[in-house]
Amino acid sequence: MTGSVRARWLAATGRQLVHPAVAVVLTWPAVAHLGSAVPRGTESASTVPLFNLWTLQWNVERVGHGWSGYWDAPTFWPGTGSFARSDPQPLTGLVAWSLSWLPGGTTTAYLLVLLGALTLNGIVAAHVARRLGASELGAVVAGVIVQASPFVANELGVIQLAMLFGGLLALDGVVGVAMDGPGRRDGVLVGGGLAVAALTNGYLALALATVLGPIVAVLLARSRAPRAIAGFAVAVIVPVLVAAPFVLGQQAATDDDGWPREVVASNSAALADLVQLDDQLVGGAVLPWAENSSGTAQRLWPGALVLGLGLLGLVEARARSTTRRAAMVLAVVAGFGALACLGLRLDIGGFAPYALLYDHVPGWDRLRSPFRLVVLVTLALGPLVGLGFDRLAGLLRGRSHGRLGTVALCIVILVGLIEVWPRERPLVEVPDVAHQDWVAFLAAADDGEPVAHVPAADPRGRVEDFEPTVVDMLASLEHGHPMLSGYTGLFPPHATVARRRLQSPVDEEVVDLLCLRGVPWVVVDDGLVADDRRLEPAFDGIARDVYRVDCEP
Repeated sequence: MTGSVRARWLAATGRQLVHPAVAVVLTWPAVAHLGSAVPRGTESASTVPLFNLWTLQWNVERVGHGWSGYWDAPTFWPGTGSFARSDPQPLTGLVAWSLSWLPGGTTTAYLLVLLGALTLNGIVAAHVARRLGASELGAVVAGVIVQASPFVANELGVIQLAMLFGGLLALDGVVGVAMDGPGRRDGVLVGGGLAVAALTNGYLALALATVLGPIVAVLLARSRAPRAIAGFAVAVIVPVLVAAPFVLGQQAATDDDGWPREVVASNSAALADLVQLDDQLVGGAVLPWAENSSGTAQRLWPGALVLGLGLLGLVEARARSTTRRAAMVLAVVAGFGALACLGLRLDIGGFAPYALLYDHVPGWDRLRSPFRLVVLVTLALGPLVGLGFDRLAGLLRGRSHGRLGTVALCIVILVGLIEVWPRERPLVEVPDVAHQDWVAFLAAADDGEPVAHVPAADPRGRVEDFEPTVVDMLASLEHGHPMLSGYTGLFPPHATVARRRLQSPVDEEVVDLLCLRGVPWVVVDDGLVADDRRLEPAFDGIARDVYRVDCEP
């Protein structure tokens, strides 16, 4: 191997190692706690990270059984289809299953899956940047900035929302159609990207399918190559068909359910949110506009580098004949995300654009939090950062600036990364439910009969109130008994009634509910149990007791 070849090989290897290294740094110290903890992101409680761990664990179990009973998770008994009420993440679960044999089981797999997703986010974003014409260094910078975007940093505790690579693959394909016309390769990228997104991040899949569908239709209408269009269409359809059973299964299980308008409106962004950073990020604590409190609780600023270099890259791409159409595609996607995240709060003279999606496009009434659609801004502008970086580098490192320009360029990138860097990276310790005494008792009572937990989550239903419930859900997968209650994205109608009644003490009203629902086991936290002949002590545990409910007269 000659010196020049070796240098190129080392440079290429270094570029490939940048993105996994950034993933580890972004989640540190999670790797040091592999198998015992998972990242929390900016979540205020451990509920959602533990719920996603439970989601992957349920996937791991069902993959081992050929996905039999996949939608009927052991929650909200005796209802069916409870797993369809949240993002099922079947592809993420399949990868977790392939890693679950490692020490630490699903907890280890969870972190490795997250690290893999963050790495792929960077790699695919860099690839799209190169396709747009960015230099190798510019592409790496674009990939890193997408990896470290505020949206991902905020949502590290919601693992599916960190899965951006499927959407980036779909964008790569559409960019290819815009630049080179339809072809099988780009069809595979579009269809495969949407399928991957559907199986990892339902929010992203629905949003991209909605905005990219019309864009692709327009691009194909401008093409005069029927055979190429046919090949492209077939290439799109095949991977989509792979995802269809999961997408249609979830749709069928929740066909009559949707979020009320007032809930969707309350989870829509305000304009002020678009310039605010979470105070757990460095910039959120020091930048004047980032501390603006005139919006909602959401903090949706995409970062100065994404916005500044991305828009500069958009101008550069628009100026080139080869990338002009691709620039328009990415501009439309970014604009759609910026408007869609405002949800039902956006009212233009009595006209609410989001209401058209909510009322007429299948699936949109089941999106609880439109503010999360702001991720499309990062998704579209992120790859353009590569072109923006190259343009800025050319301006700063011109002949008249020399090394001073290089220093200035490094300072710009460094300050931009510091702005969105997490000040803290909190972890969630995963409880060892398998070795709790009451769990072992129920596991030995191998009758598969349902169990209730008292007290249930606070009737107010705040996210933090459900943390004990999610821990009980993890325990349920160990002892094998379905739960009367549970936690999910879209709660079934009867869940609120049961939660209100399953409060301490276990009195006649609670026992009446258990008998009505046919629940023979009840786990009690604080030991407050009324004198009721239908309750029989079954196990006296260290922290929790188990009672048998005998409803026979």
